Amino acid sequence: MKGIRNLIVLTLLASVLLTCKKKTTIKVTLFNYALGEPITNATIALVERKQGGLFQNDGSCHEIAHATTDANGVCHFDNEKLRNRGVYAYFFGITNAYGIPLDYPCSGTTKGFIEKGKTQDMELNLNEFKASFRVQYNNLLTPSQPGDSLVVTITSPKYQTPGTAFSQGGGGVFYSFPSYADNGYPYNNSILTSIVNTISGKNVIHIRKTKLGVVTFSHDTLKLYPNETKTVTINW
Repeated sequence: MKGIRNLIVLTLLASVLLTCKKKTTIKVTLFNYALGEPITNATIALVERKQGGLFQNDGSCHEIAHATTDANGVCHFDNEKLRNRGVYAYFFGITNAYGIPLDYPCSGTTKGFIEKGKTQDMELNLNEFKASFRVQYNNLLTPSQPGDSLVVTITSPKYQTPGTAFSQGGGGVFYSFPSYADNGYPYNNSILTSIVNTISGKNVIHIRKTKLGVVTFSHDTLKLYPNETKTVTINW
């Protein structure tokens, strides 16, 4: 009987040790590389996933803690108690950013899983959201002469996230070429274009103007935030 009692005690002790929680402290920074700035007031969840079967693809997830990023895109998870890694895995899911509710897969979304019992720094990034713009031309080709033109090109943001070998973005999303035609001035004095759908970020505006025979070049930044529609004003 004594041997059986000892066996029961050892079994219970082993069970407790397997599910024992170690305290973990993590600093998380959330950054948008397309905009080149931290993401503030975003909600991040610490997610616990119970591993599934042989291929670990039938586990279940639930959020065990939440934090909101500050003006620097930083939030902290202090003294979180994580369970045995062989049975449980932990990762961060971004549930809201820019006021937009977000989903994440239960398979995990962060760069590797969180190690328990350690103090860690982790960076997350969200880069591309839907956004749009339109162009308002004022005093278009007034005054002008034959051969004058206005070439406007807008390109999407070009950026590179840490740990990647190649840049992303940089493609053209808008091109316009109003010009003084041989049959005279063909445009209205003021034109508002239709809406152009693109991605959020620091788009670049390139302007080549030939006015009264003089050619000038200029550049500007079109900073678009998620779900924003902005009007770009170009004066002749």
